[in-house]
Amino acid sequence: MRKIVLLTVTAALLVSFFLWRGDRKRESPSAEEPALTGSVHFETNFSPRLDTAGSGRPLLVFITDPNCPFCGRMREETFRDREIIQLCGLFTCVQITVSSPDADERLALFGLSLDRLPGTPTVLIAAPNGVVIEQITGFKAAADLAEVLHGTIFSLGKSAR
Repeated sequence: MRKIVLLTVTAALLVSFFLWRGDRKRESPSAEEPALTGSVHFETNFSPRLDTAGSGRPLLVFITDPNCPFCGRMREETFRDREIIQLCGLFTCVQITVSSPDADERLALFGLSLDRLPGTPTVLIAAPNGVVIEQITGFKAAADLAEVLHGTIFSLGKSAR
């Protein structure tokens, strides 16, 4: 019973913290808090035998197509959002471009192939051992993706930095 109460209180504190942080991000940055610039950095040259277990960080895999307008929109809008940049710092972020020669080999790491890919953009969230937890297909605005990332961090027991 004590564990349930403790878990409930911890969950409530984490949710409150993330909501509080979200409100602070809408305000203009203060002198103590420098503005983030740029976008999420995606590894594109990762080994097909990616060792994620050693890092202990979950994976965020962005599957993209250079000819997909929604992929470009996610790169330009979603992955340049201040909150998304901060949240992605808790993940190992990799990108798979479907037109690359080794796309099928890289997709196979996550149980997918070009034939079974539902479309682009697709974002996979995987545990540190590579097991896919969440698959999101189609454009996602920053707020929607942030909600998924918060849920993943919470479910994996990660704490915010």
